[in-house]
Amino acid sequence: MQNTSTAKPLVMKNLNNKFQCDAFVEIHFAPPAGKVIRDEDFEKIYVIQDGDKSIFVQLLDYAVFPFIKTPGVFTIAATGQEACEWAVDWLKKHPETQNETVMAAYCYRVKK
Repeated sequence: MQNTSTAKPLVMKNLNNKFQCDAFVEIHFAPPAGKVIRDEDFEKIYVIQDGDKSIFVQLLDYAVFPFIKTPGVFTIAATGQEACEWAVDWLKKHPETQNETVMAAYCYRVKK
């Protein structure tokens, strides 16, 4: 395993027990305009605190799409919810989201 002492922290919830999987999906806002995910971002190790456990992950891939077209394949993998259910929950937490807000599904691999 790569050096985890410099792991960049990520904040996310263990919805659908995804941290127990070898790989998982997290849906969130896409990077702001002008900020891109670079090749070196795929080489970094990230750390998620889950209670007293540290989960080390690596970014595998990502996809961007407008909020209104968030694919169910990502919402089910990320939360166990169909896209419609997920959208209602998301809007309760992030009411500033518009139909064309650019979202991203980030795919991570758990480092063991």
